[in-house]
Order: sequence, then C-alpha cells, then structure tokens
Amino acid sequence: MAQHHDAASALLADLRSRRPSDPAVWVLSGLLYVDTDRLHLAEMAAERAIGLDPRHFRAQVLHVTVLQFRWRLRAAIAAYQAAIRLAPSDPISVELESVIAELERRLR
Repeated sequence: MAQHHDAASALLADLRSRRPSDPAVWVLSGLLYVDTDRLHLAEMAAERAIGLDPRHFRAQVLHVTVLQFRWRLRAAIAAYQAAIRLAPSDPISVELESVIAELERRLR
C-alpha cells in the first residue's frame, strides 16, 4: 500500500506544480492526506481548494470530513449543511444527511 501512496503522492505533487489553481488537484491531494492520516495537511489542501472555488462541492465535503475526523463535530455539522446546500441533488448529499443525524445524536 505504501508504494501506491508514494506513487500517488509524486503524481499529485507534479499536478500541484503544473495546475496550482485547480481545486480538484487539491481535493485529490487532501484525500490522499486523509488516507495516510495526515489530517493537518488534508485540512490545508481542503482550505486551498475552497479558496480557489468556494462552491466546489467535493472540496467542501473534504473539509467537513477532516473536521469530523478531528472531532470538531459542531463545526462539521454546520459545514455539512453548507455543503448540502451547494449540491442538494448530489448522491453524496443524501449520505451527508445521515451523517449529520449521527453527529447530532452524539452531541446530545
């Protein structure tokens, strides 16, 4: 698995240098960081993608995922709700609704 992460990391580093203004590249980088348990870097990548395009749904979802993994549950709920408003018909939005319900249950 580490070999795959190394190869993906090299490819994404190249993409970030060639396409630094592409939020999708930053989202993919963030997903790799999540997968390799580097949440601080994942959050930075999500914030970079959102800075490039605040309406980028996948960037918003990545950001919220990081908030949830870092146990910032109240912030995650609000961010999930904002992400859903961006793309209410996206299939992921339906899943996010159930995640919100679970997070709200945990906070009670």
